[in-house]
Amino acid sequence: LRQALKNDLDNDKYRIHIIANLVLKQEYKKANRYLSMIFNTRYNEFVSLFFMFNPRQYPRLFIHMLGNDFLNAKINNKFPYLCFLNAKIANHKKLHEKAVNFAKMAYEGDKSKELFKELYFSLSSEYTLHLKQELNSLNTKFANLQNTINLYDNAKNRVKNHLAYKFGKALIENSKSIKGYIKLPYILWFIKFKNSLKETNYRPLEGYADYKEALKIKEYFSYQLGLAFIKAYKNKWRGGLLKFYFRDRKELKKRYKS
Repeated sequence: LRQALKNDLDNDKYRIHIIANLVLKQEYKKANRYLSMIFNTRYNEFVSLFFMFNPRQYPRLFIHMLGNDFLNAKINNKFPYLCFLNAKIANHKKLHEKAVNFAKMAYEGDKSKELFKELYFSLSSEYTLHLKQELNSLNTKFANLQNTINLYDNAKNRVKNHLAYKFGKALIENSKSIKGYIKLPYILWFIKFKNSLKETNYRPLEGYADYKEALKIKEYFSYQLGLAFIKAYKNKWRGGLLKFYFRDRKELKKRYKS
């Protein structure tokens, strides 16, 4: 690589590979010293090529080929030039926190270098802004979640989740056809099973703003039908279900019609 570079001094791809090889061999001191020479003589050309996107000339970016090799290097502020390059690599990959840490090590390694200072303060400001944006995003998500909870966590929905209401609705919807009657036992079993898996909300209904509206739901025909069914099922061995289908259900329907 060095011989090739001698024959083509303006070709920085050789310099990039020389440094990459030194990093892979963990010869960080040599890599840092070599980078310092490059930065002092042809910084713009070197950095431009490292991060260049030119599909025809360089179909694979150096940042993609070698970026992780640099980021995995066990370096500290004793190697400020390597830390500086790693800060730019991490920032390119949107690894904001890592970029700031590398930039900080570069600045602490050589505070006299204006280039290091500018990058450190620039990335620190960007990272602070990024954190604020993340916080705002989280606050927005939390607010939306709270609104969703408030939308569904009310007395009316609590009452509609009662077995009585669900049983009543299922009885009404599946009593319109023979097929419905056949499916009904399985549907009622599934409703009971699903209801048993739900967490119990111990907040009293009286504590909700829509408590009075929820009480009206308890007077719905579907709710009262479900209540009657639950009561009948508890007395199934004493003819409760027969009494429900042939008497209670008809009386309840008649009462609501009148």
